This record gives sequence, structure tokens and C-alpha cells, in this order.
Amino acid sequence: MNRLGSCIVVAMLWTTSAHAEVTDASRAAARELGYAGVESYQAGNYQVAYDKLDKAYKVLNVPSLGLWSARALIKLDRWVEAAERLRQVLRLTPQGGEAEVQQQSLHDAKRELEALTPRIPSLVIKVEGMPAGGAQVTLDGDIVATALLGEPLPTNPGRHTVVVQLASRSIRREVLVQEGKQERVVLQLAEAPASTGSAPSPATASAAPRSERQPASARKTVGWALVGTGGAGLVLGATTGILALTKKSALEDSSECQRRDCLRTQTDEVNSYNSLRVVSGIGLIAGTALAATGVVLVVLAPTPERGSQVGSTQVWLQASPTSFLVGGKF
Repeated sequence: MNRLGSCIVVAMLWTTSAHAEVTDASRAAARELGYAGVESYQAGNYQVAYDKLDKAYKVLNVPSLGLWSARALIKLDRWVEAAERLRQVLRLTPQGGEAEVQQQSLHDAKRELEALTPRIPSLVIKVEGMPAGGAQVTLDGDIVATALLGEPLPTNPGRHTVVVQLASRSIRREVLVQEGKQERVVLQLAEAPASTGSAPSPATASAAPRSERQPASARKTVGWALVGTGGAGLVLGATTGILALTKKSALEDSSECQRRDCLRTQTDEVNSYNSLRVVSGIGLIAGTALAATGVVLVVLAPTPERGSQVGSTQVWLQASPTSFLVGGKF
């Protein structure tokens, strides 16, 4: 749009008697913002167009500026705000000069609102387990009135975030709302029990010792299982170690071997000896580690008397092919 065309859009800016209190300087500034806003809109720069047109509209509430700012909002997918702006325009009363231009803007605003309204989607937010005192529900950071929960809320198309906050508890949901459709999101919020400061009930009092005994029992069970597995590893390591020593002695006594060198006819025997030696080493190291860990777990399993100190117990293990260390902080 050229500058002459823009003049038609904002022609009533200086002729509307309803804004006689606006100074000439403010009117001139609003007129220039109106020109620039319409030009930015036609150039496809809708955010800049809205910023300028909205500023001009706040200075002078005339139908043309309200209509064009609403059009920019529609392009930005801010349909709920655009519909409200169009409704504001329809409540304006044309006054002063350029009545024909103002009337056309009102006519266009009504037509565009009717076309936009069925496109606006809605979102129904339902919170199950809402406590008596209520909880704070927000949609994209804006608080949703409790009375509107479960009712359709006009929503801009796109992705939105719903959050329910109750004291330190928070539930967050992402929801995608599409044009012309109604989406529904249900959040379950169990009511937290109120603290009365009274003595615990018999059921609560009896449950506490049991919850303390369960970790001790589980730790002992795992400990004994590790002791058994470690013992099996030690037996395997010892057995294969004896076989390896026997195999080594036989190779050393063989006429086909001298010192550490053997003929190819003894390759299978040499490989068998090496395999037994490796298995023996692994069995002894792993068996020792598992058995020692099991013993530590059994010994350090909390008892009712020291159950409150379980959290301060620390155990560390360090194993290598030549050594095995167990330590702890009790």
C-alpha cells in the first residue's frame, strides 16, 4: 500500500471529535504509526505491524486502527486476542468526519469476526482430586479461574502448557490444540493428607518398625546370596587351579617340552593348561570379591537398635589380579 492508500486507513485520526483531548503531537505520532503499521502488514512483517498498530490504537480508539491490529494478530495465530480486539471495534461509535470510512471498518470487523470465531479452538482442563482449599492452575503461565475448570476455554492454535501447583507438588502437561477443535486434558492430583500434629495412629505406629526391618532383611538375603556365589567361585578357582598345576607338572615332565617351550604335538595340552590357569584366577578373584561383599552386607545389616544409622554406613571394594581390599565407614 502506498502512502496515499494508508491515508484512507487512518483518515479519521484527526477528525474524530471523541478524541479531542489528544494533543496534536500525539495525533501526528499515532498517524505515522498507523501508516508504518499497515505498510509492515502488507510486507508480511506481522509482529512489527501489530506493535505499531497497537500503539496507535491505544492513543486513538478508532475502528480502522483496531481492525488492522486485529488482522495482524490473526496472522500471528493469536486468534483469541484478535477476536477480542474485533469486539472492541464493534463497540466503537463512529463520530466526526470520514463517517463512511469508519462505517466500512465496522462492517469489515463484523464480517471478519464471524469468519474467525468458528476457527478458534478450545481447551477443557479438568483436575481430579482437587483438595478442598483448591490448587493453582495455569495455562501458559496465566492463572485459570477455578470456576472455569471443566469448561471450554477459547485457546490459540498450537502447543500449550498446563500446570497444576499444590504446595510443593506440581503436575505439568503439554497439549496440542488444533484449529476449530476442542481438546481435553485431565490432571490427577491426589489430595495431600493434612498434618494435625497428633500422635500417630496404631496402624501408622506399627508400620514404621516394619518398614525399618524390610531393608535389613533384604540386605541380609542379598549378603548370604553373595557369600554362596562367592564360595562357589572360590571352589571353582581352587579346583581349576589344582588341575592347572597337575597339567603344568605333566608338561614339565614330558620329553616333548624343555623349560617353557613345547613341540607342536603338545599344543592342545598347553592351551588346556592356559585355559585352566585363567579360569582359576578369575574364580579366585571373583569368588573372594563376592564372598567378602556378602559378609560385609550381612554384618552391616541394620538392626532395630541402629536402624536410624543405616544412612551413615559406607562400604567400598577394590579388586585387582593380585589383591582384594574391603573397607568402610561405619
